[in-house]
Amino acid sequence: MRSVLLAIPFLFLASTTVPSIAAVTTYAGKAETTVDISRTYTISVPEHIAQVKFAVPMFTNLTEFGCSFLPGSATVTESLPPTAEQSDVQGRFGDTYHVVSYDNPPPGDITITVVNTGVKSSFDLGSPLPKAPFPVTADDSVSAYLLPSKNEQSDDDAIAALAKKLTANCTSESAAAEAITKWVAINVSYDMDEYHSGDITNKTATDVLGSGKAVCNGYSHIFVALARAAGIPCRFVKGYIVQPQPDFPGSVSSTTEPPCLDGHAWVEVWFPGAGWVPYEPQGTAGFVNSHHLFIASGPDDSDFASVLSSQAYVMRQVSADGSMPTEPVEPDADTPRCHFKETDHSYSNIQNEMDVKIIDQTEAVIKQNLMRRPSYSDSPATPGAAG
Repeated sequence: MRSVLLAIPFLFLASTTVPSIAAVTTYAGKAETTVDISRTYTISVPEHIAQVKFAVPMFTNLTEFGCSFLPGSATVTESLPPTAEQSDVQGRFGDTYHVVSYDNPPPGDITITVVNTGVKSSFDLGSPLPKAPFPVTADDSVSAYLLPSKNEQSDDDAIAALAKKLTANCTSESAAAEAITKWVAINVSYDMDEYHSGDITNKTATDVLGSGKAVCNGYSHIFVALARAAGIPCRFVKGYIVQPQPDFPGSVSSTTEPPCLDGHAWVEVWFPGAGWVPYEPQGTAGFVNSHHLFIASGPDDSDFASVLSSQAYVMRQVSADGSMPTEPVEPDADTPRCHFKETDHSYSNIQNEMDVKIIDQTEAVIKQNLMRRPSYSDSPATPGAAG
C-alpha cells in the first residue's frame, strides 16, 4: 500500500471594483475590516491507501508597510478524527499549515473545516511611499525576488523590453512601480469567461503578454515579471478577497456578483528601508483594500502547492517531523490517487470601518480608476497636490 500526501490548491479569482471615472486618484485615510471566515476541504479516499497527510493552509499574522493582517482565532474540525495532527507547520516562505494524517483510512470522503473568528485586515495611508531612487539598489536578502521563475519569466526578451520602455523616464522606485501598475491595468482585460466557467488556468507572464487576458493570478504574474525585469524586487501573494469590495470615494463596488469569498492573488514590491509594500495589479498602487485576506507570499505561486486541477493528485512531501519540503515530490505511476478540493468557503459577521478621502484626482486616458497611496513627493495634507 502507498502513502498519499496532499496539499491544497488555490484558484485565484476576480476583484470587481468598477470605476465611476477614468482617473488616477490619490487617497488618504485608513480602513479596517473584521470578518469570520469558514473553509471546508473534502478528500475522497480510494481503497488500499496506507496513509493520507493533508496540509491545510492557514491564515497568518502580517505586519508590513501601511497594512496589517491578524488571523483571529482558528478552529479545525475533521469528520474523521486524524491519527495525528500538528499546528503551525512552517513552509519555506513563512506560509503556515495545519497538517493532519490518517493511517489506513477507510474509503470515502473526509472533510476538514477551518473557521477563523475575528479576522482583521487593515490599511493606513498616513505614510507616503518612501523616497527610493530608481534604478533600485536591492539588499542581498531579497535577491531571490529579482530572479525569473516558472510563471514570471522576467528574462523573456519581450517582457524585458517592455519593462525598460515603461520605466525609462522614472527616477524613483514609486514612479517605476506605478508605471507598471498603470500598464497592467490598461492593457490586461479580466477574463470573465474563464472566471464564470470555474475552469481557472494558470497563465504565466508570457501567456498574459501574448493574450492580454487573465484572471488575478495572471495579472500578478505579469506584474511580478515586469517589476523584476526592471530591477525591482517583487513577490507573489496568495489569499482570499471578500466580495463585494468596500466603497471608495470616486469608485463604486460592483453589484453584479453576489456576496462571496473568492481565492485571490496580488503582489508586494520591496522598497529600501521600508520593506514589502502591497500592490493590486488590477488597479491600486502602494496598498490593497482591507477585503484582501493574506495567506502567504513567495517568489512564485508554484513555490506553495503545485495545482493541476480540482481533481488533481498533488504531491507535497510532509516529513516525519511535520516539516514542509524544500521541493515537491511527484507520485509514482502506480500510486493510488486521492481526489481533493476546497468544497466551500464563505464569510459572515463582516464589519467595515473606513475613513478615506480623495486628496488628488487627475483624469487620465485609462480604462479604469487607478487608486494610489501618496508618494514622498506628494503633499497629502493639501487637496489637489500634484502626484
